[in-house]
Amino acid sequence: MPGLVHSLKFTDHSKEKTVNREPFTLSKANGLTVNNHYRRLGFTLIELLIVIAILGVLSSFTVLTLIGHQKKARDSQRKNDLQQVKRALEAAKADCRGAAYYPFALVTGPPVDERVQYLSVYSKLRLVKYIAPLQLLDPKNDVANGYFYHYAQGPTATAAYVCPNSTGNFNYNGFEYFVLRAKLEITSDPDANKSYDACSATIATIGAANFDTSPALPAKDLGYYFVCSN
Repeated sequence: MPGLVHSLKFTDHSKEKTVNREPFTLSKANGLTVNNHYRRLGFTLIELLIVIAILGVLSSFTVLTLIGHQKKARDSQRKNDLQQVKRALEAAKADCRGAAYYPFALVTGPPVDERVQYLSVYSKLRLVKYIAPLQLLDPKNDVANGYFYHYAQGPTATAAYVCPNSTGNFNYNGFEYFVLRAKLEITSDPDANKSYDACSATIATIGAANFDTSPALPAKDLGYYFVCSN
């Protein structure tokens, strides 16, 4: 059976496999190179500019969001500060004779005007018993741009020498009403107009002469937060 053996053919299928990738070629100038499909390894200038522009827009949104949160946080502190001052004034009222008046607040901040009371560091007022002096400053403390705590008292007809100073001497006049006011950075805050509505009667009673907006009374829709006496 030698003829039968010689008629069998064996095929090496491993040699029939094809490689889909083009082979590397040699270049006279650079030596080993790859085909164009694999040659591009980086970004083009236009692609880099597009990425930079997108990152710039995203960072701008981030900064604006951060600034908005900071403004909101400062406004929240202003509201909280004025509420604390109100509680302190109500407590200080008990130190006045008859417990029917609020103590006179000294003018300690610019502009020095007897009609306008600025809540800053009290050196001669018994209010320091009820609230820390540092709590009486606006977060920005920028008087030139209106960021300070304004304190108006009135009306002008007051009780003489019914409230004590820090030494206990009754040498301060007592006032029947007060209005605290702070300028908000987010002027569209709904609490601004709500607070004005709640204090509008007290504002009218105190009168324009006791506000820094004289001869006009404080107005609505200006982004101010008000707290007033009970």
